[in-house]
Amino acid sequence: MELMPAVYRFMIRPSWFTKHYIKPLMLKEFDFSNKFVLEFGCGVGTNSKMFRPHQYLGVDCDTKRIKYASRLFHHYDFATIDGPSIPLPNKAVDYVIIISVLHHIPTDFIPEYLEEFKRLLKDNGKVVIMEPCFHDHSDFCNTLMGFFDKGKYIKYENGYLSLFKNNGYSTSLLKTFSQLCLYRKILFSAVPVQKYTKRQIHA
Repeated sequence: MELMPAVYRFMIRPSWFTKHYIKPLMLKEFDFSNKFVLEFGCGVGTNSKMFRPHQYLGVDCDTKRIKYASRLFHHYDFATIDGPSIPLPNKAVDYVIIISVLHHIPTDFIPEYLEEFKRLLKDNGKVVIMEPCFHDHSDFCNTLMGFFDKGKYIKYENGYLSLFKNNGYSTSLLKTFSQLCLYRKILFSAVPVQKYTKRQIHA
């Protein structure tokens, strides 16, 4: 059963969770000052407060959650998307942030979004990903994550990295860690690989 936005925020994405478990990790690895951030799968918008309102857009496919986020964080911009098209011009984004979203999306659908991110990212832009992650020799933890999490597409570390590498990105593994004594998480970044023509190489 789908949770109402207010219930979802209280149970799954409370502000204290972002403050204590997401924001410190993100700000340790990345400087978002004067950078435009697209949050893909923003849900009820709890993570938006890590960024400046005029340098943030949150998108999600759930209209109810987007409306709730817009009321709750009215200084920030949010938009509902239906498919991979995102309402921003080319090279408008410094960072695409994805926090616990990919494991809810069928793997076959993800390459379309990765292509859209390439269009949106500036030349030095990055995708930053934090996801639940299965680990070898952690059968008990893997079983618990699979049981309690509604995401049907939790992957092993190599599964996430290969997904990006096979779709034209170079990846950098930043951290794997435990969260709330239940989840194993992976934090990594991905950068589109520049493809040069012979003409560009000899220019």
